[in-house]
Amino acid sequence: MERSKIYYKMMLGALLLLSIDCYSQPGCGVWGELEGGLGFSFGHTDKYAPVVPSGNSVSTLNVTLGYRFTPIFSLGITSGITGYLNPGLNFVPLMLDLRVVPRESRFLVNARAGPQLLINEDLFRRGFNGEINVGYNLIHRGVFTVTPCVGYALLVYSQGMNNAILFKFKVAINDKS
Repeated sequence: MERSKIYYKMMLGALLLLSIDCYSQPGCGVWGELEGGLGFSFGHTDKYAPVVPSGNSVSTLNVTLGYRFTPIFSLGITSGITGYLNPGLNFVPLMLDLRVVPRESRFLVNARAGPQLLINEDLFRRGFNGEINVGYNLIHRGVFTVTPCVGYALLVYSQGMNNAILFKFKVAINDKS
């Protein structure tokens, strides 16, 4: 029992030191992002739901709110909507966003994972969404950044699964330049 209290105090101290260190560094703090994307799916087979054909159009619109702990690392929460044109499937994800920007680089790598809902008139299913994106910070003006990205998404729900390649455009607002 005593050991768990020591671990708890060590974790609290580490978080406090990280917060103090982050406050003193430029480039840390709250950020928000609006992201739109278009892509195509690899398709899947599912005997309990409509089949998403290969090469089907997929679109995404997401909003992310995050906190940059260091100039390199940040965490955030992403939600939005992902839609497939044929057969008209719509997903609502809620994902944890992990982001890494290598020092003195304009490249961005982010990974997301979390639950999602498949919402349609005749279908309502829970599922999982995982994503990885790589982008390049094309424009940086004050607190605004524009980053085109390419990514891979894995959508899993009940008895179905779908893979997609996405091309995204991210516009972020940072609290510090």
